[in-house]
Order: sequence, then C-alpha cells, then structure tokens
Amino acid sequence: MELPAHVAANRRQWDAWASDYVAAGEASWAGQPKWGLFGLPETEVGLVPASVEGLDTIELGCGTGYVSAWLARRGARPVGIDNSEQQLRTARLLQVEHGLDFPLHFGNAEATPFADDSFDLAISEYGASIWCDPYVWIPEAARILRPGGELIFLVSAVVAVLCLGDLETDTVTTTLARPQCGMHVFDWPDDDSVEFHLSHGEQLRLLRECGFEAEQLLELYAPVDATTRYTYMTAEWAAQWPVEEVWRAPTALACVTVGQRYRAKGNTDEPLRGQVRVVGRAIAAVVRAQRRTQPQREQPTRKYVRSAACWKLLPTTPQSALRCRYE
Repeated sequence: MELPAHVAANRRQWDAWASDYVAAGEASWAGQPKWGLFGLPETEVGLVPASVEGLDTIELGCGTGYVSAWLARRGARPVGIDNSEQQLRTARLLQVEHGLDFPLHFGNAEATPFADDSFDLAISEYGASIWCDPYVWIPEAARILRPGGELIFLVSAVVAVLCLGDLETDTVTTTLARPQCGMHVFDWPDDDSVEFHLSHGEQLRLLRECGFEAEQLLELYAPVDATTRYTYMTAEWAAQWPVEEVWRAPTALACVTVGQRYRAKGNTDEPLRGQVRVVGRAIAAVVRAQRRTQPQREQPTRKYVRSAACWKLLPTTPQSALRCRYE
C-alpha cells in the first residue's frame, strides 16, 4: 500500500536524522523519565499514570524506544511502533544493551497492524502526536484502545508554534509569526519533514468526536536556568510561556468504569464491549473518509469564547513551577 505523502516524507527525514538521536536515546534509556525539550522530570510533570503494572501499552512513534523502556521497568507490557527503520535500529541495540525485550514494529501510526481493543494505554511524546495527521492517528488510537483505556500525548504548545520562525535556525520570539485560525499542517522550508498542530478548541473537538474525554491539559514551562540542545527555543521564553502541552484523554463512554471493574474480576466479555469497539471502528472509518474527500472546513470566528470543559487554573508562577495544570 502506498504511503501518504507526509508519512513517506517523514520516514525519509527521520532515517536521515536518526544518527543525531543515538546519544540522546542512550541517555534516556539509562536515566529517569524526563520530558520535552528541556528534560522536565517525571516527578514534576506526572505524565505517566501512577501505576502501569500489567497494562498493555502502545507507544505511537516510539523513536529509540525510551518511553516504552520506562514503562517496561514499571511493570507494563509495552509495544512500540515507528516510521523510521533507523530509529528502530537504535532502539533494538539499546534493548540488548539494557536487557529489555518488547515488540518494536516498523510502520505507520496512522494505520497500525494491531487488532481492535489491543491496549490499555497509548502514549506519544513528539511521536505520532506531531508527525502524524491528528485526524487519522487519533481515531486509530481510539480503535486500538480497550474500553477504559487512556490516550496521553505531548505536543508543542500552541503559543510556541505560533511564535516560532520558519527555519530551525530562527529563535522563538514574542511576536506571533502565523495565524492560529485553521492551523493543521506545517511544512517547514528547511527540511522535508511535515508536522501537525491543532488549536486547543479543535484538539478538544477531535478528541471528543473520537470517543475520548479531555480530562487534563498540562502546560509545561521551563526553569529559567534550564538548557536544551534545540537552538530555536530558549529557557527565558519557555519560563514565561508554555513550551509544550500534555493531553490526557481517557475514553469518554459511561460504560467504561463498569467494564474496568468487570475485567478486573477476571471476566473477558465485558458489558457493552462490542458496542465500544464498533463505535471506535466506525469513528476511525468515517473520519478517514471525510478527510480524504472533503476540504478542511472553515474555522468559525468566535472571540472570547472559553472551553465548556470543567477545568480550572490552579495558582502557580512560571518561575517557581514547571507547569500550569488544568484539571
């Protein structure tokens, strides 16, 4: 099957970039979980659930596999999939070096080879979350997650994307460089890669249409003295505005809690399990078909409209905390 143009382009680009990420992969496998451009520690971010013991997890766009390695050490049964053979080559070498063995698949996270209801947790840190089309990979994640499952993904913050220059050599500024309305595909001029970024409102709408409940949005900031290898971002900027965002989205159907309790007792034929599976499969098929045959719809202009989700901002300051947390 012929790959979508952006998937093929990202495959070529990441195969070329892979050697630049070997050292980072080695350090991440050997160390404690850290996230994002500034390596914010898991103890501060709280991205991974408190317990993943016995969970079947899928890392969508696993790269060198360090997130799956962290999950394996916590008792999960991880699986990774990535679009770059060269990245997976590094991951397999690190598996041998650290004595960890879990499945690694070469493939496209927009169309995975996994059966419906295969996983309890889907996770992506700068993987499918920005290198795959969200209108395709998020419905796919819904399909392969079990009732009661959770999707967690880290992406560039919307404000950061809006303030970045067109070239990687351009340093982020305090000036908006592009419109937020209609943001989706980002085809940068200095390489062959294609990224995807959505506004908060569109991300929320898409998650809900795919059967997820946007339970939590974490905005990640950097300490003022932090460092990063990425020259386009500075700690001074990231201490004032969020550099990244983490979305936590469990399945939203009311039967989920019942299903979890039922399965925990050793049952396999959960109530409404088939109904949930049909919903996930139908959503994925419909969204894919619509996106292939219809132009992207025009974004409505609505000033000063806040999300209807039940979130509240907890008091914090960028200088004393690494994030603002909505819950």
